[in-house]
Amino acid sequence: MGNAKLRLVLVARDPELQNVYLENICSLDVCCDTASNLEELAEALLRAPCSGLLLDVPTMLRGSQNEKAMVHDLLEAFPVLRLRFDPGSGRIGALMYGSGSRTTIRDFVEDHCRAFTPRRLRLSTRTELHCPVLLSPDEGFSPERTEKSVTVNLSRDGSFIYSASSWSRKDIAWIRFPFLKDFSPIAVEIRWNRSWGDTFGIPGVGVRFLEISASQQEEIQQLLPALDGESLYREPQP
Repeated sequence: MGNAKLRLVLVARDPELQNVYLENICSLDVCCDTASNLEELAEALLRAPCSGLLLDVPTMLRGSQNEKAMVHDLLEAFPVLRLRFDPGSGRIGALMYGSGSRTTIRDFVEDHCRAFTPRRLRLSTRTELHCPVLLSPDEGFSPERTEKSVTVNLSRDGSFIYSASSWSRKDIAWIRFPFLKDFSPIAVEIRWNRSWGDTFGIPGVGVRFLEISASQQEEIQQLLPALDGESLYREPQP
């Protein structure tokens, strides 16, 4: 029995632009699913194992805050190529995510995707949830280094936390949720960050929980469907 074709996923909003990219991708004897937005990308990754992602940069920039937070988690899980089509020259620019090195679609597929073990991703649902959180670069939560902040969204695996401080990818930080019965520190990894003033988006950090107790995770899991995205800071009803 022959080997199944390599499966990739392309994200581009414009159907005509999808066709431009697909002409280059499908000539490499691969199977390529398409998604017109980041939400459809998540759905495609739930359907079948994938070996690489090709993302049209303008499409990524149009995503919602929740979609962008989700994509930053995906970027760590798959080989990722960023694409930009120049209609004037008809050329496709291609940059590797992470290193930013220039490459081609062919080299991306042959050098990165074929050596990658296909995987299916199961994403945690991110709920827009504004709850209090303490954020610190040290486990001791020294007052001068601890931010009193708030989450923008929350899942059982991580969160996006408002912060105007300076952070870098792969930094280890510590958080505390004062509303949990277990108030002990939770170790987190900074998966991505948005600095104040860089864009019109909310500044902050996307974090993944590294060290979290079973009781804390259970409380968070119960909290998400119970509040269904309502803010803990909502005004009390009269």
